[in-house]
Amino acid sequence: MKRGLSDKAKKQIKKDEEFYELIFNTYANRCAECDFPLNDVFRDDGRVVARWQYSHNLPKSTHPHLRHHPLNMERLCLKHHEQYEAGGEKRKKMKIWKIVEKKIKKMLQQCKK
Repeated sequence: MKRGLSDKAKKQIKKDEEFYELIFNTYANRCAECDFPLNDVFRDDGRVVARWQYSHNLPKSTHPHLRHHPLNMERLCLKHHEQYEAGGEKRKKMKIWKIVEKKIKKMLQQCKK
C-alpha cells in the first residue's frame, strides 16, 4: 500500500511554496550569478515551476529557523544552482559570493535581536 505525505510534510511544502512565491515576486526573474533569464510563470497546472532555482544561502538542515527568511535565498539558473549547492570553494568563487556574505551577516544580526 502506497502512503501519502504526512500532514506535517504537506504543511511544510505549503509554507515553502508560499515563501518561494514571495521570492519569485520580489527577486528579478534572472539568475543572480549570470543574469540568464528565469521562468516568468510561478505555477503551471498548480505546481511550482523549476523549484531548483530557489537556493538557500544557509542550509535548511543546519539553520531551520532561517528557512523562510528572505535574505536566505538566491534565484539561480540550473548551472549556477548546482555550483552554489556544491558549496565550499566552488561557491566562494561565484560573483555573488561577496553579496551573499553580506546578506548572511545581516540576517544573522537580525536574528540576534
